Amino acid sequence: HGAVGLLPAAPRLRGIRQPVPFLSPLLFELESSFVNFVREVGPEGLRIDVHPRLSLPIPIAGGVVTVTPFLGGRLTYYDQRVIGERLVHNGGFTVEESIDEDRLRRMVEAGVQAESRAARVYNLDGFAGLSAVQHLIEPTAVFNFVRGFETKAYPQYEPTVSRIGLLRSLDPNIDRLGKVTAVEYALVNRLNAKTTAGAGGEGGRWGVGGL
Repeated sequence: HGAVGLLPAAPRLRGIRQPVPFLSPLLFELESSFVNFVREVGPEGLRIDVHPRLSLPIPIAGGVVTVTPFLGGRLTYYDQRVIGERLVHNGGFTVEESIDEDRLRRMVEAGVQAESRAARVYNLDGFAGLSAVQHLIEPTAVFNFVRGFETKAYPQYEPTVSRIGLLRSLDPNIDRLGKVTAVEYALVNRLNAKTTAGAGGEGGRWGVGGL
């Protein structure tokens, strides 16, 4: 669906993650956003999204692996309901048509994440100006189960991304969230290095990483 002149004003509150008082190690996480979309063509309006989650990290195998079950919900408010589409003759693409209507999409999610971390340090004794190199391997697997209520006829304000990308993306496509049963996995390799110290100084540190 086409959209012209998308101008979101988007205050966002992200990354809140803290222990629940008196219930440690239970953690509370919250993501939220407040966006007013303005377009020259297509639906425009307000979207308020609140996404809380509880998680419980559980170390197993002597702390080598951490298993974290989680349970959360999501409430997303819209002030528009999509009623159809129309063809824009100047450009030849279709856009959604909507009417003013207060709507609340409700979602629940549950899942579990397993992650581990292995490290090895190699002493280089000044070779190539390096004192030591640390190699980190961080495998992660996530199962996520999402179900929604009243999930149809919402404006599509943001570009489409892959379904699995919706689960853990830093900036997910909130408009297209829906029924999901998926497994994600990743293997991250990192190299951290410490340079040799100069006279009267201290060695520097740098690192690189990748999937």
